[in-house]
Amino acid sequence: SVDNLDEQYYNIQYLSLPVTVKLKTQEIALDKRIYLQFGPVFDVALNSTQKEGSDPFIEDFSFGDVGLLIGGGLEFFLGNSTRISTGISYSRGLVNVVNRTITDSPELTVKNDIVSLDLIVIF
Repeated sequence: SVDNLDEQYYNIQYLSLPVTVKLKTQEIALDKRIYLQFGPVFDVALNSTQKEGSDPFIEDFSFGDVGLLIGGGLEFFLGNSTRISTGISYSRGLVNVVNRTITDSPELTVKNDIVSLDLIVIF
């Protein structure tokens, strides 16, 4: 029996490898254009730990995750070869990252959701 299942805390660290396509428009205004980015993201688990002092419920996390990323933003030209891109992106995990629980509960599903603000400097 596991007590306090509502308050389980884990720290899971991933290395994300996006394999995306970025589509850009023609200039919409002077030195500005819009971009759209989408494609798969492959996440590899680096580390997973449980907060000390709580009873373990999840025994094992999966080796990685596969997700889909979609994003968009605005690109500004600052010179001949210097650009700054700002945008927002959303990545949704498709795989349950929990392999095994103490009780082998089939109801437990954990998927990664990531919302990110992007700032990119290209020179």
